[in-house]
Parts: sequence; C-alpha cells; structure tokens
Amino acid sequence: MRNRISRRQLEATAYHEAGHAVAAIEMGFKVSSVSIQADEFSHGRTVHNNPLYRMNLNSHDHSDRLRLRVERAVIIALAGPEAQQRFNPRTIRKHDVKDDVDRVMRVLSEFTASNEELEAYFNLLRIRTRQLIALKWDAVRRLSRALCERTALSGAETRRIITADD
Repeated sequence: MRNRISRRQLEATAYHEAGHAVAAIEMGFKVSSVSIQADEFSHGRTVHNNPLYRMNLNSHDHSDRLRLRVERAVIIALAGPEAQQRFNPRTIRKHDVKDDVDRVMRVLSEFTASNEELEAYFNLLRIRTRQLIALKWDAVRRLSRALCERTALSGAETRRIITADD
C-alpha cells in the first residue's frame, strides 16, 4: 500500500479520474465505478466498458468502425491527464501519464504508417480531448469534488453527478 498522499495530490487524482469518467460517458460507454482510493498500482481508477472489446487491432481490417472505437478509447485515456493538467499543471508528473500515453501510442501505431503520421494523429486526438474537457469542465469539477468527499462512487452516482446540469 502506498503512503498517504497530500491533499493537493488527492485533488489532482480526483480530477484525473473525473476526466476519464466524463470522457467515457461522453463517448457512450458505461462507467461502473470511480475511485481515488490508492492501492499498490495507482492513486485511483475509473472502471468502464472497454471501447475495444471484441475488436481485433491486429486483423489489418482497419474499418471506420474500428478506427472510431480506437479514437474513443484514446480520448478516454487522454482525458485523465488533460483534466489533471487543466486543474493544476504543477501536479502532472511524467510517470503519472506514462501508462496512459504508452497505451495510446501502441494502439494508434496500428493505424499509422510512419512516426510523423503517428505524432500528428496523436496530436489531433489530444486536441479533441482538450476541447471535450473544456466543454465538460463543470461536470469534471463536480465529479472531482464528489470524489474528494467520498473517495469512491458507483457508476450510477457518477452518471448522476456528470449529467446534473445537462
């Protein structure tokens, strides 16, 4: 188990997880739970349906349906670091976002023919993620505050908080 974290890191984690949860719901996926209770692997987690469930990335059948699913998965993955960055840029550490970005780059590399194209595709999706977080910032803030108060929320509670003003 990790040592206790500071209030600032707890808030940063709440914004990070809220970003993932808001993006998942906006992308049409069910969120089962959101937590900022630390374990030996992370400070928090958002559990949602896998956008790539039953999709074969290695099939070389890069249909529009698969590409759109991948883009949604990437936006969900990038939304956590993006929300944390918007909340407080000083709380972002490279190791905090490394897993999210590594996962994204592995998936996107299946759809690109060069590093130049991979970088451009990644940047496009990062811009779309930033715009989504900006558009849904009030929902991210509401959810992060609820997480700081309760540390864990069910999927139903998460959806209710996110859609409160929609």
